[in-house]
Amino acid sequence: MSPTLVAGHCVPEASVFLAQVGFTVLRPGVALPAPLGDEPVRMATSGDQCWLYRQGPV
Repeated sequence: MSPTLVAGHCVPEASVFLAQVGFTVLRPGVALPAPLGDEPVRMATSGDQCWLYRQGPV
C-alpha cells in the first residue's frame, strides 16, 4: 500500500459534513502544508474557502 493525500477546498458551511466523513478541515485563510518535493509547500486558498485533506494508504 502506498500513502496518499487527498486535498481540496470547500466553503466553511460544508466543513462539519466533511469532518464527519473523515476529512480534516482547516479554518478559512489557513494554508495547507503540502508534501511536494523535499520541502513542504504552503498552499493558500482565496476568499473564505477552507482546505480539506485526508491522508492514508491506498
